[in-house]
Amino acid sequence: MYFANLRAERRAEALLRAAHTLEIGKSTEQDVQQIVNRHGGGKWGTVSGLCSSASAGQSAVVDSGGLNWLGLKNAAFRPFGNRYWSVETVFLTSKGRVCAVLYFVRGLRADGNYEVSVRVYYQQDLSTPAYTQPPYYVFTRIYKNALDFSVAFTTEATEIQRQHALDFDLSCLSRFGGCREGCEIMPSAWLDVKGDAKENGWTIPADELADTKCQRR
Repeated sequence: MYFANLRAERRAEALLRAAHTLEIGKSTEQDVQQIVNRHGGGKWGTVSGLCSSASAGQSAVVDSGGLNWLGLKNAAFRPFGNRYWSVETVFLTSKGRVCAVLYFVRGLRADGNYEVSVRVYYQQDLSTPAYTQPPYYVFTRIYKNALDFSVAFTTEATEIQRQHALDFDLSCLSRFGGCREGCEIMPSAWLDVKGDAKENGWTIPADELADTKCQRR
């Protein structure tokens, strides 16, 4: 069971590495199709607000569906905290070129009270004379039944900001107890959250602050 979950985690890491190679405005639909064919996926529909024109989307997903099914059948088969987890990448294209890459990491926490939800959006800079889009933005909150950790960055972000936004750590997916907070999955962006909160007087959810693994960062 442990090695089955670990293999799924490694496949998810490989999917993220493949997605990181795509460049907004340069990578093609053929580049996207190669990733989708390699990792499995399909159509994702259209999304507005992330590209300068209408976009078509494809996605690729790695999850623990088989292990979750076994855990539902018998609790003894559930050695890990997360009842179910998934890592999904969504690729939006416009006029034959990639215009946005979306990352979603989700896991139902061991206590069943919350879902750990990490979202990262990499997109075109859509700033206009009337609206200035921040090149890098990160925040955390409790939204409904989800511990929501979100990052958004554009083509105008610095190299350091880009590195922080794409610094995923999926090791908690195969750890006993599973992932508890988004800060475990996004260690570099978590440091930015703490810095922004201190500078602006923002409140960080108590669950996030109480996570001992994040306190050490």
